[in-house]
Amino acid sequence: MNFTLAEEWYLKSAEYGNSDAQRSLGFLYATGKLGYIDEAKAILYYSFAARSGNIVAQLTMAYRYLHGYGVEKSCKKSSILYDKVARRVVSDYEMRGFGYQVNSQRFSEERKRIHGYQEESDIVDYLKYSSDDPVTMGRLYLEGSLVQQDFQLAFDYFKRASTSGLASGYSGLGFMYNMGYGVTQSNKTAFEYYVMASELGDRDAKSNLAELYFFGYGVRQNTQKAIEIWQENAQYKVEIHNSHANIKKGGKETIEEIRYHAPSNAHLGRVYAYHGSNGKGQGIDRTKASHYFSHAIAAGDISSFYHFSKIHLDKDPSTCQYAVQYMKKLAEKGPWAIILTKAQDLYEEDDTDRALLLSEKAAEMGIEMAQYNAAWMYDKRLGLSSYYKDNEEEEEEEQQQQQQQQQQQQQQQQQQQQKENSNKGRIEDEIVDLIIGEDNNNNNNNNNDNDDNDEENDNEEERPINKLFNKDFWDQQAFRYYDYSAEQLNPLSRIKIGDFFYYGIGVEKSLELAAESYKQAAAVSQPMALFNLGYLYQYGEGVPQDFYLAKRYYDLSLIYQPKGYIPVYLSLISLFFHFVYTLICSLFDPSIKISSSASIDPKISSQTTASTLNGHTTAAGFGNDFGGLLKFSFDNEFFHQLESYTMILFAIIIGFLVIRRQRIILNQQRHPPIHRQQPQPQPQQPQQPQPQQPQQQPQQQQ
Repeated sequence: MNFTLAEEWYLKSAEYGNSDAQRSLGFLYATGKLGYIDEAKAILYYSFAARSGNIVAQLTMAYRYLHGYGVEKSCKKSSILYDKVARRVVSDYEMRGFGYQVNSQRFSEERKRIHGYQEESDIVDYLKYSSDDPVTMGRLYLEGSLVQQDFQLAFDYFKRASTSGLASGYSGLGFMYNMGYGVTQSNKTAFEYYVMASELGDRDAKSNLAELYFFGYGVRQNTQKAIEIWQENAQYKVEIHNSHANIKKGGKETIEEIRYHAPSNAHLGRVYAYHGSNGKGQGIDRTKASHYFSHAIAAGDISSFYHFSKIHLDKDPSTCQYAVQYMKKLAEKGPWAIILTKAQDLYEEDDTDRALLLSEKAAEMGIEMAQYNAAWMYDKRLGLSSYYKDNEEEEEEEQQQQQQQQQQQQQQQQQQQQKENSNKGRIEDEIVDLIIGEDNNNNNNNNNDNDDNDEENDNEEERPINKLFNKDFWDQQAFRYYDYSAEQLNPLSRIKIGDFFYYGIGVEKSLELAAESYKQAAAVSQPMALFNLGYLYQYGEGVPQDFYLAKRYYDLSLIYQPKGYIPVYLSLISLFFHFVYTLICSLFDPSIKISSSASIDPKISSQTTASTLNGHTTAAGFGNDFGGLLKFSFDNEFFHQLESYTMILFAIIIGFLVIRRQRIILNQQRHPPIHRQQPQPQPQQPQQPQPQQPQQQPQQQQ
């Protein structure tokens, strides 16, 4: 990828008013692809593209106006732009009958297994061969989810389901005839299939049947009947298992739960918002429409986000911040969001360069997941090979430069030879030879120097194509995207922002801002943030030192993440010794506090403690020497080192015990103990008489 060359061609295309080229220039200047970030140029080109109707540029500028990135923060301007994008998404959704399938996840997470299968193809094979569910397969092929979209296969699966008497099969066939997917569009045929599915109790078919009645598609128009069907279908009850029931005390094993049908509530919301109760503009009730839209949103209908936010925004402009969030969610469901799926596929194929590029493009639209992925890749230095030169590329460039220099030298020598007189004396020849000899020596020296430089270059790592592409620049890029993601309430990004502030990575070090970021992440019960807060309160970094709060945060971290018990237990042990030591020191020096009840700034408190322990004030008459000893032992750096060695010692002990236990178990498995069984008494059997053998006696001599 050559972004400098891309800028050159984009500029030429932008001069002719190409909105895609203008948007691309805004992206280059906003993301620092040229080695620097120029927000002014980025906003300029983004604005030109947005006014030209470029939908991605409108989405980008709407996000920037919402948070005030590079422009003055304005919820009104943001809502106007989001309204344009969301209106197009709704129109597309209602025309297609379903949304776009976006399959993506955070790159930092391992790919989750679904039903025991890791690959999506395994899931499809299971549904196709191992399970008898033609309706699900028909929907997958209809919407293009997990498989390549194929209307003919979808029709075949729905047909197979209908021959089995499944209501969803008739409903699917009716939908395909209604929309004209893979078949000749026919509202009349769709009406017939919807009727058959409705008689079998399919709620989607009832809602679609009411739509045909409302607009008179394939049947005589009957507005009141359509509204009655929607109202009857909008809410229903289901029986679910009551896990808290106590049957012995008369509790019910199942309870009824009220649920809402998304399409029916969405249709009723549009009726009362735009058409009226009679379908001709009379009886419009925005309050009732908002009620139905809220039920549809709860049931998962994405088009209701737009109508619900539009009603509230027109009714009360003060609800802009609340309404624009609904529009933003809907605006990010358009076909441009498929870029997330492409980035995911490229990342899984180890094409990290293009995965990062597409993630950044989606991040500029304001999609939070893409912002986190881009930040994570910059943080891990993934996808940056396009910004560096290989040694082979450098050698090729050097060879080209040397060839050009040699050609220039040859041309100069030829010109000089033509000007010189052909009759030269011997002295002049010797002088020329000396000069040539010196040049050769110089060239040899230069060649030796070049060889040394080549050896050094071989030992060096890849060099960036721009000097501005260095570690600080990558850290700033990671921080910027983490900040965008954290602004959209991602707790993982809040933790990373706290880490960046704590260590001073890509930003000026600030323990106070680090603690504030950890607190915001801890508010949603993030175990890592709780643990970090416990550490900060233990040592008083960015917050007043408070051992009680430190233990509380350590305990909460263990509650929300029991698997992380080893670091928590080690920290609790160190906290105990730290507390005991501080308590002992506080007996000799009242300025040392073990809790943050006193409103003393931590820096001032530490300075006061240091000056007190420096011998200016003696402790209980022990003299200046004891005060100096206390100062040395209470030094934070010393205590940090002591804690590190203690944690290493505990880790070694725990590791030894674990290994010892495993060896004992293996030894028992290899040499199982032999259990000696006591002989059981056997029944006595009658003794049989045995023949007596004649005893041999020594013969006597007569």
